[in-house]
Amino acid sequence: MTSKNKCLTLNEKIKLIESSEKDKLTVKQICELFKCGKSQVYNILKQKNEIKEQWMNGNGRMKRKPKSNANEEINNLTGSVCKC
Repeated sequence: MTSKNKCLTLNEKIKLIESSEKDKLTVKQICELFKCGKSQVYNILKQKNEIKEQWMNGNGRMKRKPKSNANEEINNLTGSVCKC
């Protein structure tokens, strides 16, 4: 089973909006097509003007940045010690 928390790129969000407007797909069909949750689809459709504006500014590959791990350096060091 796939996770419903899929981080969509800006290009994918634009395709999602077009699927809703031009193809007249339902939210359920869009969820299945893009493999994401219905809340995510509703939020994207609610913010479609802002998303289109970002896309027009050339940020097509923009994705949300992953959260940085405050202990990443420690994890890397302990990982290298354990591999010995």
